[in-house]
Amino acid sequence: VVLSELASFFPSAKYLQDETAVFRVRDSCGTERELSIHGSPWQPQWQGDPEFATYVAEGPALEAWWARVPAGVDILATHSPPRDRFDRDPSGTPVGSTSLIGEVQSRVKPLLHCFGHVHAGRTADMLESQRSPATSPAATLFVNGAICNDDLVAVWDPVLVDIRPPLPST
Repeated sequence: VVLSELASFFPSAKYLQDETAVFRVRDSCGTERELSIHGSPWQPQWQGDPEFATYVAEGPALEAWWARVPAGVDILATHSPPRDRFDRDPSGTPVGSTSLIGEVQSRVKPLLHCFGHVHAGRTADMLESQRSPATSPAATLFVNGAICNDDLVAVWDPVLVDIRPPLPST
């Protein structure tokens, strides 16, 4: 599938390719707030994989894409997992982006970072253990929400996450 054709598959969805969308949401108490979501499709090139439009070699080129993610975004949605966050392939090798984990932990610091790509890393049953560090209420929750198995068959339900962004300061 060519990236420009995705809109025809999901006409009511907002496809975020290196862009941020801000939504006004109302929580269960009726408080309105803004929630920002940034999406990026890039991922490190896997040795032996065919060329895909979103593969970029790990290094300066991929680092440049991650540097475009705004600091403080509430939700970061990437195709690639960050290194050592539910990114192990079936042989146990970590394949996530080393430059992405650096940006997420040092600069971006989202409430939620959701991704897929590594189907074997699905984490729907381990959400509480994903906080990093576990003692910080502002920690990033990492979720590998892959719905397909390694044969690209959708076998899992989507992951539902309840996040509570901090109230705006007055």
